[in-house]
Amino acid sequence: MDSIVGAKVLRERFQSAALQPDQPVLHSGRRATFIRMSNGAAIIRYWGDSHAVSVPPEALSLPPIKPPR
Repeated sequence: MDSIVGAKVLRERFQSAALQPDQPVLHSGRRATFIRMSNGAAIIRYWGDSHAVSVPPEALSLPPIKPPR
């Protein structure tokens, strides 16, 4: 049930754009990679770090999109 709640929070936060494994995200201004949802928490790995951490899904944001050159 917690995974369902977490998925709903992510869907609302990202306007129906579901996060996929290995997708880049930002947490507190730090670049990270989304791994999965577990017990209502988003499991991420900060870039350059080998340990995964759990964070509230509402604390994630998508990185800005760079315009093509």
